[in-house]
Amino acid sequence: MPLSLRRKPVETLGDALTGVLKELESKVREIDGGLIVRNDGLVIASLMRENLDRDLVAAMSASLLNVSSRVLEELQKGFVEDLVVKGENGLIAIISVNPEIILATMAKKDVNLGLLLLSMKKAKDKILKIIESE
Repeated sequence: MPLSLRRKPVETLGDALTGVLKELESKVREIDGGLIVRNDGLVIASLMRENLDRDLVAAMSASLLNVSSRVLEELQKGFVEDLVVKGENGLIAIISVNPEIILATMAKKDVNLGLLLLSMKKAKDKILKIIESE
């Protein structure tokens, strides 16, 4: 079933989802940006710095989660709960909202990872309510 986004105007849905990203960013100051993405890499909502290619980041985020899911499936370790890729200057954290939607956040290296993941899981619940309420 493709993203039941058809019953609600895209602008209204996009605004509501962007609001979730703004709230997430306000709760975790170290967040540099966020994306809500379909599992095929297409952007649904974003809140990112202008110097980043949101479409490229979205596609790579979806790809990372899809590959990780396949690895865990092969190893019979279950469903991917979250994925964190750390670099020397920061990280990207990715979670599945549902089988069709991904939430990704970029954060500074000094972010409290536990707080970030907890806040992302709360945002996930809000995203689900928004897409299910239409």
